[in-house]
Order: sequence, then C-alpha cells, then structure tokens
Amino acid sequence: IAQSYGALTLSRGKGARALVRRLAAVQEFATMDVLCTDKTGTLTMNELKATELVRYGNTDEKRLLSLAAAGCDEADRDPIDNAIFLAQSERGAPTLARSRFVPFSSETKRTEADVIENGAALHVAKGLPELLLTEGVGYRDDARADLARMSAAGLRVVAVVVEQAGKRECAGLIGLSDPVRKEVPQ
Repeated sequence: IAQSYGALTLSRGKGARALVRRLAAVQEFATMDVLCTDKTGTLTMNELKATELVRYGNTDEKRLLSLAAAGCDEADRDPIDNAIFLAQSERGAPTLARSRFVPFSSETKRTEADVIENGAALHVAKGLPELLLTEGVGYRDDARADLARMSAAGLRVVAVVVEQAGKRECAGLIGLSDPVRKEVPQ
C-alpha cells in the first residue's frame, strides 16, 4: 500500500511528474543518497560516433563495419546504428547481403543477422560485449581486456561476434562516444 501511495504521489507531483512502472522502484528510489544521470543531448552533444575500432584476427576496419552494419536495423535507426552506418559510409565499407535479421531484444541485448560474405554464410551478432564474449568465443580474452580499457576511457562499447561453420570469434569492438557540451563544467 505504501509503495502504491508513493507511486500515486510521484505521478501527481508539482513540476516534473514521474511514471512508476514497477512498484518496487519506489522503495529502491527512496534508499538512494545520490542519483547521477545523463539524458543524451542534455550534457552531451547528442552526436554519437564510432571513435575507436578494435579488430581481431583477419578482420580489417571495413570488414568490421560491414559486419556491424549487417546487425543494424535500417527501419528503426537508433543512435548506435546511426553511428555505425555513418562510420561504414565514411570508410567506404561494403554492405553485406543479409538473408535473415533478428532485431534488438532487451532480453538478449543483441541483434543478429545471417549474411553472405565472399560466398560464405556467416551468422553475425552485434551487442553487449559482456553477453556476447562467452566461453568458447575466439579472441575472448583480448576482447575483454580491450573492453575494460575502452570502458575506462568512457566509451560505450559494442561487440561484433561472427559464427561460421560452428566456430565463433569476436571480429572486433566498436567504441562509441558522445562529446560533452562545451558549457558543461568539468
């Protein structure tokens, strides 16, 4: 009852109103001492760009961007997809023929696509590195080390994992950044 009353109070508050989607969130919010948040475009320029590409094996920048773009949704271009499409275009990376596409799911934290590259069928997954860099994925240890370094530098990181003939390996990582607005104090 207390959480329901709290949700009702938050929805009718003066100034900004809050929509509570989960009653337990009211109690969790009440236990916070400090809440740090950033709405893209408020503290940042809202110009997400692929600023660092880390490749593994025989993957070059163009191949990494082609594979990543195959895992992007043309119909529902979110900021990450837009940044990948822009990098693909700027570097002249080819578009791969896609035979199947699975859109992003908040449960799996990835998109998936089946593509043809140089006559070979590949399965591509693009998404959250922590969930894609599982046991048995080639270059996993290198990718995890690079992920830690890139995350510490403030980059948002997307992993691209390719599966061919039952063998999975990380093709690379894409580090994305959104510059901080000039008027935001350090």
